[in-house]
Parts: sequence; structure tokens; C-alpha cells
Amino acid sequence: MKKLAVVAVLCLAFCLAQGQEPCAPPKVVKTTGTAEIKVTPDRAVIRVGVERQSATAKSAKVAVDNTSRKILAAFKALRG
Repeated sequence: MKKLAVVAVLCLAFCLAQGQEPCAPPKVVKTTGTAEIKVTPDRAVIRVGVERQSATAKSAKVAVDNTSRKILAAFKALRG
């Protein structure tokens, strides 16, 4: 009976050893790259904020409105 158990264990070990093939390293493709393009811009977006503190909200609003008008006029003059 012991012989049969030894033979069974040896057969099992042999079968397990045959089933374990070495793994091939994974196939990997690796690439990197950069690109640069230079063009003349056809449009620009400019955001400007105006802030003013004053004794009253009304006087602060008047000052902000006047400053905003001056800024807009300057941009329109640059635009041609």
C-alpha cells in the first residue's frame, strides 16, 4: 500500500512539474513624443476686473463705472 501511495505522489509531482512552464515576459510597446506648432493668433480674450472701496455703495459704483469706461475706451482705441 505504501508503494502505491509513493507512486501516486511521484506521478502527481511529475504532472504538476510538467504543467508549470516558465512565463514569457509580457510584450510591451513604449513610445514618447512631443510636438510644437507656432501660429499667429487671430483672437485674444482679456478679462479685467475693477474693484473700489468707498464710504457708500453708490459712490463706489460710480467710481467703478468710470474706470471701466476708461479701460474699455483704451482697448477700443488699440483695436483701431
